[in-house]
Order: sequence, then structure tokens, then C-alpha cells
Amino acid sequence: MLDELRDSKTFADLTLTVRDSGPATIVELTGEFDAYTAFELRRHLALYPSGRFVHVIMDLRKLGFMDSAGIAVIVALSKQASAREGTLRLVIPENHLLVKLRRMGLVKLWPLHDDVESAVDAVMRLAETATANT
Repeated sequence: MLDELRDSKTFADLTLTVRDSGPATIVELTGEFDAYTAFELRRHLALYPSGRFVHVIMDLRKLGFMDSAGIAVIVALSKQASAREGTLRLVIPENHLLVKLRRMGLVKLWPLHDDVESAVDAVMRLAETATANT
């Protein structure tokens, strides 16, 4: 079950929705993720507490376009999560965006999921394993 606490913000042709589900932070992007919106998104995400993005699920199912600036934001979130011993997971359908990520060799960096629920379940299992090992 997903928590309903959410924050939404629109930057030109991109809408960002951030919500929590257990130990995961879900970042849903809708629209076009280009150089302008990537810059605005980075600025907005910097307003959150630094520990917010440990286990990040990027929901890209409603994203119609993404250029290299958008990919750079995803890479930066991934590095931020890894620095806190977290993870970044992508929810992405079989479409042109996934083809682009495959061509760039980036899909090897992140677990891929068909839906948010399976990504949240994977984070929950990871958190349970980490708790059991401490």
C-alpha cells in the first residue's frame, strides 16, 4: 500500500510528484525531461532534506521524452542514494526511453520494474534483510 503523503510541482512540460512508501521515496515524472526541466528539477530536489533520497524509485511510465540532461539527474540521484548505502530503481515500460538507456549501457546500473508496487516490495525486502543483519 502506498502512502498518500505527496508533493507535486510542475516545471514547464514536466510534472514531479514525490511521495513516500515505507523506506522508499517515489519520484514520478510526467511529461518532458529536458535541459530546462532537469535544471529546475535539480534545484527543487535540493530543497528536500539530504536523507530523503536513500531508496529511490523513479517512476518514468508517464515520461514522454528525456534527453541527456534528464539522464544526468537520474545518475546524480543514483550516486546520492549509493553514498547513503541506498538504491535507485526505475519503473519504466518497454518504450523508446528504455531503448535509449539500453543503448547507453545504463540499465545495468539500476534494477528495472514494471510497476511501482514491485519496486516498493523489492525495497521492503532489502530493508528487512538489512535490519535482520544488524
